[in-house]
Amino acid sequence: MVIYQHFSKKPVHIVDVTGGIETGTYADMKSAVSEKASKEGWFEVPHHNEDTDSMIFLTEKSFTHAYSNLRSDFGEDTIRAMAHIPEVIRDARLLHVDDPKNPQKAETKVYTFIGAIKGVNGVEPVKLTVKEYDSSTMGMIPENIRTYFEKNGIMK
Repeated sequence: MVIYQHFSKKPVHIVDVTGGIETGTYADMKSAVSEKASKEGWFEVPHHNEDTDSMIFLTEKSFTHAYSNLRSDFGEDTIRAMAHIPEVIRDARLLHVDDPKNPQKAETKVYTFIGAIKGVNGVEPVKLTVKEYDSSTMGMIPENIRTYFEKNGIMK
């Protein structure tokens, strides 16, 4: 196991993201990631984080936010990280928990995780921001999460 230990007191498994999608234009690569996410049902089920033994949902906003921060020098690695985001979620380590900045929303806590990827530019940290929602405010929870809870019940 290759580990990364720069921001976290616990070692973080490095996810190799050099494969999984073909190299091409950013638009082609993002399209391939979207197709993979849809085909594999990433938005339909939560993803397990081993460090906290918690379930983390992805939303469309997870991807648009990641892509809005593309830098020319690490853009390809960012897109490739999103092609492997379930693995990054699984292996990420919790850094800290904060109160939400906007408490009027359904958010109750904001969790910051750190993951690590090995891409075409070498090993890089990946910051994950995860929001916890108050289940009594179902109308304010992202639609795919609300749909999951309606079908499967609310997790404790």
